[in-house]
Parts: sequence; C-alpha cells; structure tokens
Amino acid sequence: MKKIFSFIFLTTILLGVIACQNTTRALDSYITLDINPSIELIITPKNKVVYANPLNEDAEVLLVDINLVSKNLEDAIEIIINTSIELGYINPENEETIVTVSAISEDNNMGEIMRNRIKEHVNGSLNKHNVKGLAVDKSENNYVPEFLVEARNYGVSPGFLNLANKAVIADDTLTLEQAIEMNVNELQSVIKNAFEEQKQIVLEVRDEFLTQKETLKSEYLPQIEVLKAEILDLENQIENETDEAVIGELEVTLSGKVEMLEALESEFKIEMTSIKDQFIESSRSIKDAIKDLNESLRNQYRGRK
Repeated sequence: MKKIFSFIFLTTILLGVIACQNTTRALDSYITLDINPSIELIITPKNKVVYANPLNEDAEVLLVDINLVSKNLEDAIEIIINTSIELGYINPENEETIVTVSAISEDNNMGEIMRNRIKEHVNGSLNKHNVKGLAVDKSENNYVPEFLVEARNYGVSPGFLNLANKAVIADDTLTLEQAIEMNVNELQSVIKNAFEEQKQIVLEVRDEFLTQKETLKSEYLPQIEVLKAEILDLENQIENETDEAVIGELEVTLSGKVEMLEALESEFKIEMTSIKDQFIESSRSIKDAIKDLNESLRNQYRGRK
C-alpha cells in the first residue's frame, strides 16, 4: 500500500530533469504549430512524433483525447487539423485560416526541410477538409517586442530563445543563461527527457495499482469461490434431506457460511476500494504536477503574440 504513495514524490522529477542522457538525435526538429491551439512537437528525420505538448488552454483541450506520440508526421498533422475543425478552432466557412509553423534543428537544412514538410501536410489537410487557408512560416512579427529585444540581447533567434525557455521550465536546475549556451539537440533532450519521465511515472503508478489489484483478487476470490461452493452444496443437502433434525443442523452451518461469505466479500470490497482511492489520489497528484508544468509553459508562451 505504501509503495504507491512513493510515486507521488517522483512527480517532482518532472521539474528537475537533468539532461545528462542525450537521447534526442542531432537531426530531430523542434516544431511549433499555431492555429489558435498552439502545440509544440519534436519530430525525427523519419517523420515520427516523439513529443507533443500544449502551449495554451485551447491546445490542452485539443490534445486531451488524442495521442500524437509515435504517429507519422502526416497522420499527426491530419489529426490536429481534423480535431481543430471538430472542436471549432478551424471554421471551414471562414474566408481564410492561417497556420503558422516554426522549426528548429541543430542542422539548419533539416529544420528548413521539416518546416516545409509540415506546411505541405497542413495545406494538404486544409484542402482535404475544404478549408480556405494555408500554412506560413512564423515570423518575428509573431513575437512581442520585449521577447525580440531579449533574444537580440542574448544574440539568438526568437525561436531558439523560446526553445531555451522551454528547457528551463522542464529542468529547474537549469538557468536561462546556461540554456542559451546549449545547442538545439541538448535543449530538445532536456524537454524530451522530462516528457519521458512524466510518462514513466504515470505508467509506474498504474502498474502498481494493477499489481495490488491482482494480489487482492488472488487472495480473496479463491476463498469466496470455496465458500460459494460450500453454500451451494449445503443448500442441495437441505433440499434433499428429510430428517428435520439434520436439516436444522445444516441450516445453522449454512447460516454461518453465508455470514462468512458476506464478511469476506465486504472485506474484499473495502480493500479494493482502498487501493482504488489511493490510485486516484496518486493519479490526481501527478495530473496536478503536470498541470502546473503546463501552466508554466502557458505563462511563458503568453510572452508571445
């Protein structure tokens, strides 16, 4: 029972991931996609989504019931556009829908290739859904002046500063000054590692609950089945018995077995409810930590237009 609560503590890792394991390849690209829902993605050169995160409230609503990770890029874009239409963020009746796209990669050529791929997929999806609009490159005009000044003071592009800010939020041991000195690949690793840690914590809590659930079932269900069989046998004996004295004895025994069964089933239900409540509490703690992280991301994102 105690072990499941230990996972609550692990949620603090979400804001303290150190990028000591560089798992993001140099040619992966960091993408932002702005419709009104604003989403950030990390895409491999083989067009696979390895990270997806909402950057505002609308994006959180958009992503709540869809999973983009491991999806092919074209499929992921189609899901985003289709879901945006379903939720009303894109209206096919509007005269024009503009989707802005940015892409940053350690290899500038790969970043440009990926940005063009995404625009092509977005335009294809908009056309498929009869939406009048197009995807365009995100320009400096999409950032507030203060953000542009900050980027120039650091001697980096606004897109790079945005990525550095994300890494600082993901790893609270990292300062912005340190992040500015890192390369794109390293910054992506910080963000991706935090994401992977988050998923692992959720899986560990779920697996712990399932393990405890199966343990309880293996402990109680065989006993319950034995008692049910004994009760059925006693009922058959009573039904077929003609001796009143014997029937009386059997009924006393039956009554005791029924009480034992009811007590055992009640105990099983209480234990099951207890671990279920603990699981819900642990899950809620994790969700709160993730919500706080996303809120930090949104607050930082509000510094942009």
